[in-house]
Amino acid sequence: MYHTFRQNYKSTLFSIAFTVFCTLVVLCSYAVFDIPMGNMKHAEKLEQKGRFKEAAESRELAAEFYEYVSIPQHEDDLEYYTQKGDEPKARETKEMLEKFREWLKECRAKAKEDREKAGSTPEEIEGYREKIRTRLIASAKLYPGFISVNGGQVDNLEKNGKFSEDFINATETRERIARLYEKISVRYCLHEAEVLEQSGKPEQAEEFRKLVAEFQGKIQLNRQKAQEDKTKAEELKKFDDPEYLLTSLNDDDIQLRLRVIEKFDKEKNIKGLHQALANDNAGVRQAALQALIEKWNIPGLLLASQDNDPEVRKIAVDALNSSLFRTTAPGPLTASLSHRNIEVRRLAIEQLEKLTGQRLDYIADAPEEQRKVAIDNWKQWFDSRLQPGLMGIYYKGKDFSKEMATRVDGNINFHWNSEPLPEVPKDRFSIRWVGKIRIPADGTYRFMTKSDDGVNLWIDKHHLIAGWWNDKHEQDKELFLEKGLHDIRLEYFDDKGDALIQLYWNSDEISHEIIPEEQFFHIDFSDE
Repeated sequence: MYHTFRQNYKSTLFSIAFTVFCTLVVLCSYAVFDIPMGNMKHAEKLEQKGRFKEAAESRELAAEFYEYVSIPQHEDDLEYYTQKGDEPKARETKEMLEKFREWLKECRAKAKEDREKAGSTPEEIEGYREKIRTRLIASAKLYPGFISVNGGQVDNLEKNGKFSEDFINATETRERIARLYEKISVRYCLHEAEVLEQSGKPEQAEEFRKLVAEFQGKIQLNRQKAQEDKTKAEELKKFDDPEYLLTSLNDDDIQLRLRVIEKFDKEKNIKGLHQALANDNAGVRQAALQALIEKWNIPGLLLASQDNDPEVRKIAVDALNSSLFRTTAPGPLTASLSHRNIEVRRLAIEQLEKLTGQRLDYIADAPEEQRKVAIDNWKQWFDSRLQPGLMGIYYKGKDFSKEMATRVDGNINFHWNSEPLPEVPKDRFSIRWVGKIRIPADGTYRFMTKSDDGVNLWIDKHHLIAGWWNDKHEQDKELFLEKGLHDIRLEYFDDKGDALIQLYWNSDEISHEIIPEEQFFHIDFSDE
């Protein structure tokens, strides 16, 4: 169900090469955004020590970055967000652009003052300009390519894209790469070529003009690929037509049917996935079922539990009876009692009877108003079984297939350098925590995870955080929640080495903190 970073590539060698490239590109991005500010701060320290010659060099480097990298890139961002109608992003970008322009003026003015105080000679000034050129050329070469990674790995989109939105994304990314080569790389090299010619250095100027030709070739290539991506997006627009998708569920081409399931899954089209459960091909039904399991859709699982194919039935029943649902399913199950399909209601009753040991078959055919009363009563019954803490289910491996232990954990704040439990291995284990989280007041809450390695977080049906990859990382996401209890599920895996998983929150009323134990609950189904 989950895909790791390495699984996206055909060989370990290619994976390593790609990782190295991404690292270089991220370092380039770091330079683009942090070098100017870092050099300004460094210059201030140098000025305090009276080292004005070095301070001038640091100021000039910051100024060049602002003028030839940061400002052109943010001008392009502003144009992009304005065209998209994204007012918050456009406003934020405009504010940053104004700051960059102010800092550029400040850097130029203070660099001039530092040069005068230091009594810098023309030779010394030209010396540090050579250093600056080296730094700027590196950014001019790498930075537009960074957009390729940041924009969704455009090469991967073009190779593996299946729907129009994939190629629309690729088109926008290619067009942006071309624009940035033009606005950053070509513009800077033309400027420096002119400066060098005026300084009587035609050979160096010629080297910059060769770079211009190289960048113009990259511009042409990216625009050509953008046009190809645009054509491909048009060809795939048929998958945006709901009628075509439903008709294609019965196509003779099994691969087409499976692609339709992917589209339903991607767009969270629950109705379409339910219809796919009636398909005459068991493989198609199984693909739809896996998507419904991922979306925690109890009605779909209940329907699939009656499938005529034993493998499909087994997957559905295992999901319904798994640790994932035994502690959080009462909410979705009780809601299924009011489903328009009486078979779904009956299947929900069957599952609730297993959980509670109570007879509930009278609800299935009851009038709607009586069913609503029953739902409220059962919700109250479940709430009465709440106990502190989250139910933690510990597994060997990271596919949640080999359950090793179960215990109640007060909250999620763990840093292990050995096995988390005697029954669980030190490395290559996974944990699924499920239960309820109490939200103290209506409002927007930011949830943040710190993990080493992978993590997924759901609040109710919202998949807030998706970070299912190796390595230490932090992620956060905001969500508006009403006061009261909400379903929570956090999945975590450790590959090797130290294991870390922490769950934080903050809001207007709550400072940044690990979510306290008193906010978590689970439902106890043990006998009274």
